[in-house]
Amino acid sequence: MNMAAADKKNQENLKKVKSGKTIKYKFVPLKGHRGFALLGDGHSQENLDVMVPKNKPITGEIEVLREPLVGKGELKVTGLTSEKAEFDDAMKRITKKKVFYV
Repeated sequence: MNMAAADKKNQENLKKVKSGKTIKYKFVPLKGHRGFALLGDGHSQENLDVMVPKNKPITGEIEVLREPLVGKGELKVTGLTSEKAEFDDAMKRITKKKVFYV
């Protein structure tokens, strides 16, 4: 698992999403309230291999809402009912947007 490469690709993919549109994610919680997420496509095989069934990946979508004038915007996450602290850890490495769970 190459977390730095995944975070960089996640940032690139997230920046491409227009306000009001969604991006798919795969997420695996890690020990110590850490998380590993892949947003969108184009990730390395090394990182895709982490998302095997035995690791019980969680999948869903993130709606991106950008602030037109002030602020960083919001991310509305669907498909995640637990492990929110771990998902927050992964998102903090990627973006400054506020994360909400719906």
